[in-house]
Amino acid sequence: IGPEDIMQGGLGDCYFLQALAGLAHFNQKMITRLFRTREVNAAGCYEINFIVNGERKPVMIDDFIPISKHSK
Repeated sequence: IGPEDIMQGGLGDCYFLQALAGLAHFNQKMITRLFRTREVNAAGCYEINFIVNGERKPVMIDDFIPISKHSK
């Protein structure tokens, strides 16, 4: 996990990606600890813990990352 792994596509999510890049640069273990699901599974689903107002909030995501067909 590193800041160079992040590529912004056509979505307006640069604020979120910048926060992830900062974490990846300074503390890779912190990002790794957010993932509750550690193994790749057939469904492509993962559980991640987000911290919202100091509380852990588990969120299920899948491995579908929306991008623009015009993204590089």
